[in-house]
Amino acid sequence: MSMARALHSRTRHKRHILLRPTPYELSRLTPKDIRTRRMIFASLILILLASLIAGLIYLGSSGQSSSPVGQNLVTTTIGHKSTTTAPGISISSTPSSTTDSQGGIALSTLPQSSSTIAAPQAPSTTLEPVYSPPTTVPNVTTTTQSIPPSSTTTTQPNISQLDQSIANLASSFDQYHSAFVEADPGSGCNPFSAYFHRGDPSVPCPYGWEANYWCADFAEWVWVNSGISDVSGITDQAISFIYWGQNHPGSLHLGATNDPQVGDAVVWGNYSSGYGSHVGLVVGVQNGQIEVVSGNAGPAIYNGAVASVWNSGYIDPSSSTADGYPIIGYVTPS
Repeated sequence: MSMARALHSRTRHKRHILLRPTPYELSRLTPKDIRTRRMIFASLILILLASLIAGLIYLGSSGQSSSPVGQNLVTTTIGHKSTTTAPGISISSTPSSTTDSQGGIALSTLPQSSSTIAAPQAPSTTLEPVYSPPTTVPNVTTTTQSIPPSSTTTTQPNISQLDQSIANLASSFDQYHSAFVEADPGSGCNPFSAYFHRGDPSVPCPYGWEANYWCADFAEWVWVNSGISDVSGITDQAISFIYWGQNHPGSLHLGATNDPQVGDAVVWGNYSSGYGSHVGLVVGVQNGQIEVVSGNAGPAIYNGAVASVWNSGYIDPSSSTADGYPIIGYVTPS
C-alpha cells in the first residue's frame, strides 16, 4: 500500500513538473520532458479549437428554419384537404359537406383571404398560329410612263373637294411621303385593319395594330377619314367595293377604261366569279393613264409578301393586272 502511494505521488509530481514547473524544476527538465510538455500544450490548443468550431457550427444550424422558405408554415385543414400557408394569412375551416356539383369545395363558400395579391395565371400551352404571307404577290403591273406622280398639295382640275381629300390622304402614306410599311414586314400588322377590328387577334402586333390582308381596309379607311359616312357592306375583301357600288346607283363603272375618276376605288379580279384580287384608290388621271395608291402593295420585301402603301405611278389601265387579274372597274364614292 505504501508503495502504491509512493508511485501515485511520484506520477502526480511528474505531471505537476511538466504542466506547472517552478523555475528550479524547469531548469531540471530533460529534453524528453520538454518535448512532452510541448505535445501536451499542442494537444490542449487543438482540443480548444475543435470545441470552438463545433460550437459555431451548432449555433449556425440551430438558427436556420426547417422550412424551405425560411419560415414556419401553418397547416390548416379545409374540408378533407390540408392547405399549407405562411403565418399571418388566416384561412378558416370549411365544412366538408359544402361541395359543388363535382364533389369539391364550392367556391362561393370559401372564406375570403385578406391578401390582395392575385394568384398567378398558368402559362398558356396553346401555340399561336403564325400569320402566313400570301403565296401570290398582289403586284400591280405598272407600265410606268414618264409622267411623275401627282402632287398631294396641288388640286387637280375638275374634281370635287371630297375626291381631292381622298387622293391627298391616300398619297400621304405612299413611298414618296410617309412611306408606310407594316410593323415587322410580312406580319400583316397594320393600323387600318385594327380600325375596323378585322385583324387576327392571335398574331402579336404593336398596340393599336392588327394583322390582316389589308388593301381593302386601307381603301375603306381613307374613304371614311375623308368624309364618306356610308360604307356599310364594305369588308376586308376587295370585291366588296364592287358590291357596294352595285347598291349605290351611279357608283359602279365596270370596265378597265370606263371613266376612272380621282377618288374612285379601282378593283382587280374576276367579276363573273365574284373574286377581287386587289383594290386601290385612283389619285390621278391623265392622258388615259391612272395613278393608283394602294395598301398591302409594292415590291415583295419578306418571303414573297408585300407590306407597303405604294404609288404605282401612271399606268395603262387596259393592260394592268394584279395577280394576273385585270381591272374589273371603278367605284365612285358618294
